[in-house]
Amino acid sequence: MNMIRNILTLALAALGIGLWFIPTDQWTWLNYLGGQAVMAVDFMGKAEPYSTILCLAIATALFMTRKQY
Repeated sequence: MNMIRNILTLALAALGIGLWFIPTDQWTWLNYLGGQAVMAVDFMGKAEPYSTILCLAIATALFMTRKQY
């Protein structure tokens, strides 16, 4: 469970930073994930500052609630 949480934290942080710095029209690899993923990232790109803040806030919350044994 901790490994999945750490990977999800890293993925959400990378998505938030990617939405901020890279235009979504350059994300050609996203077509391999299907139409729903393209629509979701397009929506997040249009709501840019809020989606980035939300991704980074969720990543921070996941990081702060982890327990390492």
